[in-house]
Amino acid sequence: MPLVSGASERDRVITPYNADVFEAELRRLDLLDRYPLLAHKFRYGFPIGDFDSLAYSFTPPNHSSGIEHLDFITAYIDEQVSIGRMTGPYTRHEVETVLGTPFVSSPLSVVDKAGAPGKYRLVQNCSYKNDEGVSVNSQINSDDFPTRWGTAAQVAEIISTAPLGAQAASLDIDSAFRNIPILPAHKKFLVIQREPGEFFIDHVCPFGIASGPGIQGEPMDAVVDIIEAHEIKPNKKWVDDLINFRSPLGVDPVSDAYVYAYGLTDIFRVTAPLGVPWHPKKITDYSHEVVYLGFLWNLQTRTVSLPDTKREKYTGKLMKVLDGMPERRVSQKDLMSINGTLSHITFVYPHGRSYLTNLCTFIASSLHIRTRTPHVSPRNRSCQTSSGG
Repeated sequence: MPLVSGASERDRVITPYNADVFEAELRRLDLLDRYPLLAHKFRYGFPIGDFDSLAYSFTPPNHSSGIEHLDFITAYIDEQVSIGRMTGPYTRHEVETVLGTPFVSSPLSVVDKAGAPGKYRLVQNCSYKNDEGVSVNSQINSDDFPTRWGTAAQVAEIISTAPLGAQAASLDIDSAFRNIPILPAHKKFLVIQREPGEFFIDHVCPFGIASGPGIQGEPMDAVVDIIEAHEIKPNKKWVDDLINFRSPLGVDPVSDAYVYAYGLTDIFRVTAPLGVPWHPKKITDYSHEVVYLGFLWNLQTRTVSLPDTKREKYTGKLMKVLDGMPERRVSQKDLMSINGTLSHITFVYPHGRSYLTNLCTFIASSLHIRTRTPHVSPRNRSCQTSSGG
């Protein structure tokens, strides 16, 4: 169960991570110098930026997708309140009283959840500017919240030199951002509004905050370092996804099967006392094939490809845009989304990079136009070839 501490709603700290165990394990493994404040942050909350004081409360309405999906927002908030991550509802005056300060409620939007068709994710638009042109995110320097990123190139390097019989397993942190407690003094920047005048205080890291990846990444980096200190390595991680590799020690003379030094039970043995909340449905046992970063990696053939589900998803996404282009027109938003998808694919199809140049140039030339304004699609054969590939 998540640990809750704090004498008031303002000071509430809730997290599944065990600060005492983290601190003891980091000290025992000579890792405390890398994460000197991690246990303190688990106990008292993570800062999210360096902010100016607030002179007044700013409570803009939610975005259209948030208004359209009010039932989803209500269900989500009710769940978060029930498990202690949010408290409310409050009036504006009540929030100011609880927090002891004016506050900001960033507009809510609802987006499709990646890799989960028909499911949604609540996002706080912390980049929404007030009357002075200042947003929550504009006051955050993400460089102040560094974290490691296990890139596809790094995984490819590991696989390219892996011995015969090497395997990989993948794990995923359950609700990674929502396990990170927020410093009470910064909760005034993370209030949300369900319906007009109905507010909730968020006690954990939301989706939409610029420092979120780094805040969540610090505990994840520590988890990786602790796992590797137990000689369970190498590992790579991307936000909440972890991939662990293992190489055979030899071959069992009776079964003729490879023998390995560790398995998933060893990872769980190390991480369970820390309180690491692995998602039970997103754990893949060791195999010569593993999905990571949306790619299917094969350690036997040393190849990487798109999984069938991703290939179908990306093709459908592309065809939806192409089929919906009246008079060869498409929104800048859709163009940028397609460009991001195609750029991702070029890791497994490097030749495709040359076909994206014209698309990137066209998007760059149109950035001064509002996102939802339709633009004429260029008649460029190379772009069409790339899109069709």
